[in-house]
Amino acid sequence: MFRLAAIGVLAGCLSLATGCGITPDDTPRAFPSDLTDPVPVTPDAPSTGDESAPIYLVDGESQLVPVKRDVRQVTVAAITRATLASPTADEVDAGVSTSIPRNTKLLSGEVRADGVIAIDLSKEFLQVDGAVRTTAIGQIVLGVGSQFQPDRRFRFFIAGQRATISTADGAQNTVTPCDFVGAMAQPAKLDATVEEAVDLVTLVEQRSTLSSECSSTTD
Repeated sequence: MFRLAAIGVLAGCLSLATGCGITPDDTPRAFPSDLTDPVPVTPDAPSTGDESAPIYLVDGESQLVPVKRDVRQVTVAAITRATLASPTADEVDAGVSTSIPRNTKLLSGEVRADGVIAIDLSKEFLQVDGAVRTTAIGQIVLGVGSQFQPDRRFRFFIAGQRATISTADGAQNTVTPCDFVGAMAQPAKLDATVEEAVDLVTLVEQRSTLSSECSSTTD
């Protein structure tokens, strides 16, 4: 299920406390140089046609659950755009939703030369904050991160301004998929209706690999 490597879990999983979220820098500034400078990045891989990739949505308990979406390419940008798309009618009927504000757009998404995945979202993303915003970030990190090693770092921007990510461990400039393990739904506790819409194979495999991989990256 994972294309490049397995992902894994922190021993102390992330707790989505009500007060956490992502806070743009207090002082407005020009678009950050690490997204505007002509540094080399890993290019999107070509694809021969539509492919399937897991993206993450939210169940009725505000837990993250994977569903399958068709994408032109399995790339950072393609998976992020698929995650930003509104849930389908069938997903809504099954009780699956999203924490990402409607009309949020991807301004840029790429793997930088230093290996950090940089994602810049439009100002619509500012419509949510606190735990809801953290969940929305988790949707993107887990979906995109499923294609990389569990310690792959993510850095977020909102309308060009670098954002700090507030977690149970405090404000961070970068996060990894390991930081969002505690937000993932437990397969055995899924509502029967939600379970029909969820990619159970991905959920079980990703939780399993996270549990063995992430702890080793923090030892």
